[in-house]
Amino acid sequence: MLRYVTIDKFSELSGYTPDAVRSKIKRGDWLEGRLWIKAPAGRILIDMHGYDAWAVSAAGVSVSAIRKHLGK
Repeated sequence: MLRYVTIDKFSELSGYTPDAVRSKIKRGDWLEGRLWIKAPAGRILIDMHGYDAWAVSAAGVSVSAIRKHLGK
């Protein structure tokens, strides 16, 4: 899987609407360099690794606990 995807592709994968993603970026809920980057052409790309880490932390579960559970 690609690490960085467009907002539209991220929406297909996650179920978040493109407007919801843009709102999270605009409000500062998702930080540049952590959950998204701006490509050289100016397009916003979502960092799938950053999103995974955010989703886990928002759920109150540590990444190390998940890895331990998965045996990794």
